[in-house]
Amino acid sequence: MWSNELEQTVLSETTEEAERMLRLHTESVTHMQNTTFQVLQQGQELAQVFETSGVSIMADAQYPAATRVQVLLEFLHEREMDLEDLAEIKRVKLEQCVQLCQFRADANQVVSWIRNGEAMLMASFTIPNSLADAEQLKKEHEQFQVAIEKTHTSAVQVKHRADALISANHYDPGSVRQVSEEVTKRWQQLVTCAEERHKLVTASLNFYKTAEQVCSVLDSLEREYKREEDWCGGGTASAMSQLITKHQEQKEAFLKACTLARRTAETFLKYTSRSLQYYNYPTSEAGPEARVKVILDKLLSQENRVLEHWSQRKKRLDQCQQFVLFEASARQAMEWIQETGEHYLNTHTNIGINQVSVFKSINFNSFMLEKTLS
Repeated sequence: MWSNELEQTVLSETTEEAERMLRLHTESVTHMQNTTFQVLQQGQELAQVFETSGVSIMADAQYPAATRVQVLLEFLHEREMDLEDLAEIKRVKLEQCVQLCQFRADANQVVSWIRNGEAMLMASFTIPNSLADAEQLKKEHEQFQVAIEKTHTSAVQVKHRADALISANHYDPGSVRQVSEEVTKRWQQLVTCAEERHKLVTASLNFYKTAEQVCSVLDSLEREYKREEDWCGGGTASAMSQLITKHQEQKEAFLKACTLARRTAETFLKYTSRSLQYYNYPTSEAGPEARVKVILDKLLSQENRVLEHWSQRKKRLDQCQQFVLFEASARQAMEWIQETGEHYLNTHTNIGINQVSVFKSINFNSFMLEKTLS
């Protein structure tokens, strides 16, 4: 009877029932051990009586009673060992059943937390319409990441527990693996969803910050280029060359900044579209596209105005450079005339005493005149 009971193991689907069955098994094994111990003790006492009495009693026509008792004791001891082996096998299986039920319950709790995380993302989903919106969404996303950190730890623990159960030769490794894989799958889905929003947050911050900074720079440049300045008076060729170089570098810098703003807008719109599809939002929710277009149109208008003012200033700088170069050349010519030409004329008043010397004087005077003119 006990052997049949130990060989039959009914496994439960709930932790409470599995624990109850394990407890009943422990009580049954204790009862079996106590009963067996009592029977063996009685048998040993009976064998001792036969041995000390000196009376030979036959159990049947073939075996004395003492021999028969000894054979029964040996048989009971062997059966006791067999039952203990069966009891241990059943105990291990029932304990594994309790572990599996607890494992499933804990895994279901983690899945519930993951669902809550997904609901939080859905409830707080929005596309930023301004830098303030983007910064607010960043704060909310950071709070969300902190909130799901415990869920992440629990999901990792589920994987480790599954590996431990399988390594301990659990009777149903397939179920353990299935539960673990389901938790991992749901967690990865939540992580993917969170990563999509993180990309949206980053892209929106980059765009609105860049657009704001570029527009501010363009405003400053437009005011600067509108301001009238006199670079011609008192300037040097070297100083004008430096001003022109700096002016050219400014153009390259603000054009590069405008290009960067457009690229961040493209990235922002890309992640906006992906998020709308991911969260299954209707197209009518895509208001930020119109907002981005307004900002880019404003940026383009400012860029064109700044380019126009830049070109006008570049033209004035080039003209001033030409004037400064002309002024420097004229000053150099005047200095030569005063220092060399006038001195020559004052010291060469004699036109010559003969025809040869006259021609030489004429030729040299012509050379000096050409040099002065050049």
